[in-house]
Amino acid sequence: MDDNTTTPNSTSTPHPSPRAQRLWVAVVLACVAVVVLGVARPAAAQTTTTAPSADATQQLSWSVRPIADGTDRANFEYVLAPGTAQRDILQVTNRSNVPIALNVYASDAFTTPTGGIDLLPASETPVDGGSWITVAAPVIEVPPGQVVDVPFTLSVPAGAEPGDHPAGIVTSLVSDGVGADGSPVRVDRRLGSRIHIRVEGPLHPRFELETTEVLYKGDWNPFTPGSVEVTYTVKNTGNVRLRASQRIQTSGPFNLLKQSTDPDDTAEILPGFSLTYTETVPKVWPTGRITTQLVVAPYSESRGPISPAPQAVLASTQISAMPWPQMVLLAVVVVVFVLWIWRRRRRQRQVDVTVEKAVTRALAAAGVTPVVDADVTDGAEGQTTRRAKRAKKSKSAEAPSEATGPVLDLNAEDARSTTPISDGQDA
Repeated sequence: MDDNTTTPNSTSTPHPSPRAQRLWVAVVLACVAVVVLGVARPAAAQTTTTAPSADATQQLSWSVRPIADGTDRANFEYVLAPGTAQRDILQVTNRSNVPIALNVYASDAFTTPTGGIDLLPASETPVDGGSWITVAAPVIEVPPGQVVDVPFTLSVPAGAEPGDHPAGIVTSLVSDGVGADGSPVRVDRRLGSRIHIRVEGPLHPRFELETTEVLYKGDWNPFTPGSVEVTYTVKNTGNVRLRASQRIQTSGPFNLLKQSTDPDDTAEILPGFSLTYTETVPKVWPTGRITTQLVVAPYSESRGPISPAPQAVLASTQISAMPWPQMVLLAVVVVVFVLWIWRRRRRQRQVDVTVEKAVTRALAAAGVTPVVDADVTDGAEGQTTRRAKRAKKSKSAEAPSEATGPVLDLNAEDARSTTPISDGQDA
């Protein structure tokens, strides 16, 4: 009987060999790997390289500066005649450890409301000095830690007006970000270098002042001075970029009680732009009328001299500042003084009446009748008081006799002897 045959009534359970077990485990692991890779590939396909994210750009850093020309210049500054051109180079340094792709363009400069200098965004077309500049490469890629030169040409039109035409070159990195409401936004990180362009010709350095508001802020404490708050606008109406020193002075009537303050110098104001300031002069007493004088003295920070020199500008304003706390204090002092005088005189009258009554009682006790010989008017009080003079005895009114001797006249100012003398007798 063959060893491979079995009887019809017998059953058997097969057992896989160790080799088959290892093969089965390998097949299972292969299936798991296929599933994992199949899920991961679509996720990787969704990434984009159009622009780095805002978080990624936070790790990027670069700087710009004019190429060295033997001088330590922080920016570009030219004095050119109309119809001429100037070539120069902007250097861009990548301070990151990854490459950076930057947009490069020129634009006009302007003074911001906070006193800074900025350049128009790429969406706005320059119309002044920025339109005269042409960059050699509008897009550059800077390797990590490397420097790339960006040549540009400045061409001044033949009909350019004399004076300053501020401009600049911008390097821009645009990235994707998320706004405060969760919506996607485009983040534009810009770094630029200023270009000071002065066209030859007559210069007109000039500032104008406009005082918009002057307020006195007092204190209800009559022994504490207040302050004057001045809001004013400084406008550059000339054709030269300027700064200015400032001085504000207040004074009362007849130029008394002067107070002054010297605020920080103004920021640089470009031609055609203005800045508004609010300054405070402390320790100002309310004198009814306060005169406020504002003096602004412009000056230039450009390399070359300016002719004619800029002139100082003065603006003067008067405001009303009534000394109400001091007036209330004065009224209280006057009322207290009047009451004190009134009470003093009242006490004096009471004393006079008491003394008069005492004298009358004393004279009555002595059998003397007081005689009133005059009315004395007190002008301060407008009242009439009677002054008691010396009195005489009731019997002295009769003719004196030789037996009684001399008679004392109580109506006289001084007591004198009035003994009668006859012609036939010696005195």
